[in-house]
Amino acid sequence: MNTPFFVQSASNANVYLRAPELEVVAKPALWQEYRVHSKVFVRGNFPLTLLQVPFQWDMDPASDPTWKLYFHSLYFLGTVYHGLTTEDHAPEFFQAQVDRLREMVLSYFDFLEQPQTADSPDVWDDHAASYRSSYLSLVYASFLEPLLDAVERDRYLRVMQMHAEKIIAFMDSGKWLLSNHTIFQIEGLLDIALNFFRETLIGESYINKARRTFLEHVDASVTLKDGTSKEHACFYHVFWMERVRNHYDFLNANGIEIDMDMVGLLKKMNRFLWLVMPRKGLVPPIGDTKYNMFVNEKYYRAFMEDPYLDDETAFLIGQSQERGNLQYLTDFRRDGYFVFRDLDENDTGLLSIFLAKDKVGPHGHIDGGSFVTFLGGTPFFTDSGGPFKYRNPLRYHYFQTQLAHNTLIFSHPCKYQNTVGQILQGPGFGIVVTELSDLRKK
Repeated sequence: MNTPFFVQSASNANVYLRAPELEVVAKPALWQEYRVHSKVFVRGNFPLTLLQVPFQWDMDPASDPTWKLYFHSLYFLGTVYHGLTTEDHAPEFFQAQVDRLREMVLSYFDFLEQPQTADSPDVWDDHAASYRSSYLSLVYASFLEPLLDAVERDRYLRVMQMHAEKIIAFMDSGKWLLSNHTIFQIEGLLDIALNFFRETLIGESYINKARRTFLEHVDASVTLKDGTSKEHACFYHVFWMERVRNHYDFLNANGIEIDMDMVGLLKKMNRFLWLVMPRKGLVPPIGDTKYNMFVNEKYYRAFMEDPYLDDETAFLIGQSQERGNLQYLTDFRRDGYFVFRDLDENDTGLLSIFLAKDKVGPHGHIDGGSFVTFLGGTPFFTDSGGPFKYRNPLRYHYFQTQLAHNTLIFSHPCKYQNTVGQILQGPGFGIVVTELSDLRKK
């Protein structure tokens, strides 16, 4: 059972391993560039990178931190994996490519074991290390294990255990608990445990650590009662839903149980998503969500079917005429959302989202007291959205501040308190009374 998200181990049919973002690198044109020209795709619009003997793992041709992150994630190994497993190759060609892969990986191990690499923030970025753990596990199980002698296999295990210890340190720091990076870390650790230390005490400790961290991440990332993301951004709400759904399937495929009703939680999150989307796929520009942003259907396609539908969500999607307990005003005050929706004209009516919050999530903005309105699925009172480029000063000095949002401006930069007071509603109306005060005046 292979999926776009994880693949069956070639060395153990009971194990499934992650292949992070395989769909990005699993392309015939990239495989052609690699096998003919020794060039690899690193990320985005960066030019392809020449990677040949002698390997230069400390290069930085783009002078860009994002390039270095993805280069050291080794996720271009996904191109090699896909090229070798989806085409029929002559035995001599296949063996030559696997030998080339072995030389590349062992060369990277040489690089990792250099003193100057031990604390390199580029090499040991949490994202890079997590992806690298998954891909090193995948190519070991798929191609390299039978090629390595006993000394090389022991070395491989030591390197992977070093990665596991680094990942556990990332988890223990708590720095990424509210971030989707925690999922990357969990999956990297599980790939190491399942592939190299299965049915050992250390492997069980890794699996238990991953299980506990996942539960902590879910509890920190989502208001369980409402199904709203604490990241405070509409795009990251749907991104997290699909990411966690895939992760949950990955856990189930490997027989790893967790003590939480994930289907029930995702069903709540799905209801919120379809309540705030003015049109199919259009997410409101709240938090780090670009204006007029239609998300790829891959993020919500699975949530248009059971087991993630209830009567209310089916009504919002247009699959049912029964609206259940939906009302004109839906209150998600724990994360600051108040959703006004004309249910009599679900597709053509009014949708307004008012924000009343005094906290800012990892992808949230200083936008308490602001609102966006859509009429018939078209922006009416709109917002500029964001984030544009994360490292661009414009993001920090404008898009994340109250200047870019439909709210009162007391001062800049703003520091305010947003308190919810009365909430009134009846047939066809809703009223939310909040107090927005400038803390600088106190």
